[in-house]
Amino acid sequence: MSNQRIHLCRAASRRAAFGGVTRRLAIAAALGALLTAVSADVLRGQDAPDPEEATFRILGLFMKVRVEAFEKAAAAIDDLQVVRVDYDAGEATLRLSGPLRLQKGDRDRQLRALNERVRIGTRGAFELAAPQAKLLSKRTKVEIAIKGHDCLGCSFGAYRAIYQLKGVYRVTADFGEGQVIAWIDPQVTDRDTLQAELEKKKVVLRGDD
Repeated sequence: MSNQRIHLCRAASRRAAFGGVTRRLAIAAALGALLTAVSADVLRGQDAPDPEEATFRILGLFMKVRVEAFEKAAAAIDDLQVVRVDYDAGEATLRLSGPLRLQKGDRDRQLRALNERVRIGTRGAFELAAPQAKLLSKRTKVEIAIKGHDCLGCSFGAYRAIYQLKGVYRVTADFGEGQVIAWIDPQVTDRDTLQAELEKKKVVLRGDD
């Protein structure tokens, strides 16, 4: 066989081999795409865990207008939906899905993680805590008259002055209505303590000159 024929045979062999490899790669790619599509269909066909509804105390609901603010802020948080808000109890029922669903195990840790998600998602305006509506009926309601500018920030300042005090279960504050209302455990705190803390934060009590 002449050198030219040998050269042509070798070239043809290389082309055939290359073509075989190309075909094998194409087949492999097609199979991979098919498997990916099938896997996606299977996953879509699987039932996702049902969303879970749970009730929480909402810190930051110190005025009725804050209900709408909470609903609007919470709507921007993925996997969380507000079902209803009970302003009088200071609580909200939330529908949690995906990674926000509460699992069996350390519920306190999960609540802390969920609270952090809500705190960041609402830019610190609201926080979550364990529900306590059943306790409110057993607590003493204290009404304190206040005076000052009818503004959201002023009302928030009055709220912040006492809402974290030990023995305080719920607080509302509204300079427009001229009062702070707190539900307390009288064995732990009292009106004098609340008034003293409000005055520390420069909240003017009605009747004070």
